[in-house]
Amino acid sequence: MEIVRAGIDAWNRRDVSAAVEFLHEDAELIPMRAVFEGTVYRGPDGFKDLLTDMGEDWEDFSLEADEVRDIDDSRVLVLGRILGRGKASGTEIEAPAAWVCDFRDRKVAKVQFYAHEDAARDDLGLDT
Repeated sequence: MEIVRAGIDAWNRRDVSAAVEFLHEDAELIPMRAVFEGTVYRGPDGFKDLLTDMGEDWEDFSLEADEVRDIDDSRVLVLGRILGRGKASGTEIEAPAAWVCDFRDRKVAKVQFYAHEDAARDDLGLDT
């Protein structure tokens, strides 16, 4: 859980070197926009590309973890919020979100983002 919180903190600071320390070399990062675009970001270079792509649409973008739950020995479910301000519109958002982090060798091997907890739980096959 401390890895998740430290990774979110690094993400929110846009501290690429700190964030990639938490990533497995072949980590998969699957943001919500991947549902529409089919983009999966891989590894530390993929993380950098993700930040660049997010910067095209968002003036400001951060994650807040309200709760981190163990699913099993290698996965956690994070419940929280996405906060942001659109680059073109200036519109501010605060939306619920969930994400699942898979771990391998004490590093993040995969992060899958969801619009809400029920979608994450359904994908994981967990009872709601």
